[in-house]
Amino acid sequence: MRRYFFFFLIFSTLTATADETVFRDGLVLKFADRFRRSSFHTDPVEAKIVKGQWTPPSAGQSFPLEKTNAIWQAATASADGTFTNRELRGGYLDCQIASDSDTIKLLSASGQDVAYVNEEPRPGDPYSSGILELPVKLHRGANDFLFRVSRGRVKATLKDPPHSVILDFGDPTLPDILHGDSHEQWGAVVVVNCTTNFLKGATLRSWVDGHGSVRTAVPSVPPLSVRKVGFRFKPRWTDRTNRLELNLKLYSADRQQLDSGSTWLSLKRETEHYKQTFISEIDGSFQYYAVAPPQPLPGSPPPKALFLSLHGAGVEASGQAAAYQSKTWEPSSLQQIVVSTGSIGRIGASAMPWKFWTLRCRGSKSTRNKFI
Repeated sequence: MRRYFFFFLIFSTLTATADETVFRDGLVLKFADRFRRSSFHTDPVEAKIVKGQWTPPSAGQSFPLEKTNAIWQAATASADGTFTNRELRGGYLDCQIASDSDTIKLLSASGQDVAYVNEEPRPGDPYSSGILELPVKLHRGANDFLFRVSRGRVKATLKDPPHSVILDFGDPTLPDILHGDSHEQWGAVVVVNCTTNFLKGATLRSWVDGHGSVRTAVPSVPPLSVRKVGFRFKPRWTDRTNRLELNLKLYSADRQQLDSGSTWLSLKRETEHYKQTFISEIDGSFQYYAVAPPQPLPGSPPPKALFLSLHGAGVEASGQAAAYQSKTWEPSSLQQIVVSTGSIGRIGASAMPWKFWTLRCRGSKSTRNKFI
């Protein structure tokens, strides 16, 4: 039998501020081994949830293993609310939160592979990027938060959502504006639906540097969920700065403003490393790739070679491309959609709009490369 290394934390003390509630104290349950990737996933805690047998633990309680029992022990987070120690390399964090009434909160958690909120599965942030905020519904009384953790660190907070529907700029997907490019482009931003109803018929309005307003229909967003949605915008160029402000406003189906915000677009010349966005042919999601453009020698014909670099999990395509110095050919870095296996990586590569990409390569007439 495969052995697993589990840790369970149940929070008994919370630190509350005007803006958020930080979990501080808990309990740790140590198992024999850490989580590992497997074609056949087995998990005794998830098994209890599926069977309807899960109950929140308490201090000193034992958890039955295959050949023995483990005992809950106390643990305390650091000053910033992070639980960090070598015992947290595979396991669970269990938090029981009391609420005086039925309410909706934003859960900001990092380090977890997956979360169960009152036994309902929610996505995780295993690389602790800090970009995930999930709307969760608390009912009156005790609420159970269960996090699966495998990388040794976990942190969780709760706060009130500022609006019923939110534009989250923590993880946008945006291209760079290239000098001389006036074609309409695509970006994507996360919409957070903090209601118990579907968000339907919404629109996003965008403009750059106060000009070129464009409206884009927003696909439906399920209740208490997040969705990265695409929007169109008209690029602009100026020699006065190396970035321009991108403004967004979100409207409901009846034209009521739900939220607004802004971020920045970088301006790049054709000799600089840059990013471009595209819509995946696999699942329709919005992705980006980064390019280290060629620097042909004086008098040389346009370079025609293309080098594709697929990166691993937790690595940005822009950082991967930045690791390459410009050559007399055309290296690029593609953000993989799935990075678990090489075959899936090739599928992600095939989803790129190669004809569109080669038009971006100034002076290039190269065609789509084959992958083996």
